[in-house]
Amino acid sequence: MAFVDRVRSMLLRPRQEWQVIDGEQTSVADLYRGYIVPLAAIANIPMAIGSLLFSPGVPAGSVIAQTVVGFVLSLAIVHITALAIDQLAPRFGGTRSLPQALKVSAYGFTAAFVSGIFSIVPALGILGILGLYSLYQIYTGLPVLMKTPLERALAYTAVLVVLIVIITAVLSAIYFTAFPPV
Repeated sequence: MAFVDRVRSMLLRPRQEWQVIDGEQTSVADLYRGYIVPLAAIANIPMAIGSLLFSPGVPAGSVIAQTVVGFVLSLAIVHITALAIDQLAPRFGGTRSLPQALKVSAYGFTAAFVSGIFSIVPALGILGILGLYSLYQIYTGLPVLMKTPLERALAYTAVLVVLIVIITAVLSAIYFTAFPPV
């Protein structure tokens, strides 16, 4: 139940939830096991179900392979983003801390991953744009977890957005090289 409560809080009141998260001692393994892995599954499994239900003739093995690769790439995005958050913190007046950076990345991507639910029905896939709310989640988390001055959080977030776009583009290129669109 803690997972569902955390997702709900990150979606509905991230500013308050970051204060709670800041005080938590969470190991990297627990963060992956209890939050990142389930969120990555939420982001990828509905797409597989939608493909199997709404795209007759698509081989199930191909859908499973795409889902596994997408899942692994989701984990990679969270981790690489955490590394970037940690490295950039001092440039924006913040404090380096990889565990805190991983929390910002993991919890900050909540909306993006949860919006994957809409891909279960291909026609609803456009609603995935609601995942952009993650940018706000990250923006509100940086001052709390990385101790970035509030006046520098917007610039920090903007740089992260550029890096996330680049990271996503590179990982998407890898994905689409392995699974070209039909």
